[in-house]
Amino acid sequence: MNGDSGGLWISTGSSFQGNGGALSLRVGRSDLGIGGSIQVSAGNSSTCAGGHLSFVAGHSNSESGAGGGVSIRGGSGKTSEGGGLRILGGNSNAQCGAAVTLRAGDSLSESEAGCAGNASIAAGRGEQGGSLLVEGGLGRGGGGAVEIRSGPSTDGKGGDVSIMTSPAQTSSGNLLFETGQTNSGDSGSVAMTTGPATSGSAGGIFLSVGLSDGSQGGEIRIDGGDSSAGKGGQVELRAGNGADSGGNMTMTAGDAIDGSGGAMTISSGTSSSDQGGDVSVSTAQANCGSGSVAICTGDAGEGDSGKIRISSGSTASGASGSVSIEVGLSTSGRGGGAHTSTPETQVMMKWEGVLLCHQAAARSAAAYAWSLAMAWTDGVAPSPSPQDMLRRATVQASR
Repeated sequence: MNGDSGGLWISTGSSFQGNGGALSLRVGRSDLGIGGSIQVSAGNSSTCAGGHLSFVAGHSNSESGAGGGVSIRGGSGKTSEGGGLRILGGNSNAQCGAAVTLRAGDSLSESEAGCAGNASIAAGRGEQGGSLLVEGGLGRGGGGAVEIRSGPSTDGKGGDVSIMTSPAQTSSGNLLFETGQTNSGDSGSVAMTTGPATSGSAGGIFLSVGLSDGSQGGEIRIDGGDSSAGKGGQVELRAGNGADSGGNMTMTAGDAIDGSGGAMTISSGTSSSDQGGDVSVSTAQANCGSGSVAICTGDAGEGDSGKIRISSGSTASGASGSVSIEVGLSTSGRGGGAHTSTPETQVMMKWEGVLLCHQAAARSAAAYAWSLAMAWTDGVAPSPSPQDMLRRATVQASR
């Protein structure tokens, strides 16, 4: 036939005051065999596009009436599994396969009550809850991506994205962010970033564990990757740059109510065949003046304050490490000083090519003798002479 084939309409009658007529298509049942099937198929075409298949519920023109719903549901099973539900886009031999879109309805109302419809995808309930898998498609050149994104806003705030496990009686579920394994190239990276802000402050990133009422608090651990053949991965913590001043970085151990506060340990890595790694604490270079480094213990309201110990490690065969305290060189001004202060002894040494100043105030001759030894180690005799200083120390100790 050269023209269009005839159409087929199956319709019930309309009603002005009552309900419209219903339409039911049902195939026969079977007591011993398989129940009959229903297939609804759009027409094929050899040269043009295939026919469309639409399931549309009825509209409502009433101000209070809701539009009709559409339900597609698999059949129940008494002793076996229930019937499945599959929604598939069409295949293509030469172009891209068809997309599948699940989208909630829009709202044309401009009032606060005019909310767009929600979309919900949930697995079934049971003795063991069903799983939900969202997976990109398999590809020879590259796998398909999975993107979860909240809705934008023209006037207000964009939507939130929440990924969480549900509460439970014994233990809540784990949350795992992991990239896939690769056989030849590099594995994928994990990036957590906040968006830029043109006029306000950029968003922060907070990593925190939950409160524990009956046991110890949870841990936060950041590890660089191990390597069986090359160098291990680095871990870098860096505060942000700023036009006025750079961001601060604070590392603080936890407080305690009854026991001791948490300890903080900074140590380098060990090596089974070579030397261990170095630990370097330094301030950055600057044009006007470099920053200071302060090592101090906290004050104590009751009891002893903490100690500071600087020592090198022991060795079984080689030479033990030395301890050096050096001041920086100045090309135009005076050199820096090394100052040691206790409640009983105060020694100040300044090196500017010669020993310019040596002062001591002590209550014992032993403290003066130690300060004399510190002066003589630089190879320059202090003034007054060591004999006069020792005589003064003896006289002051007798007082």
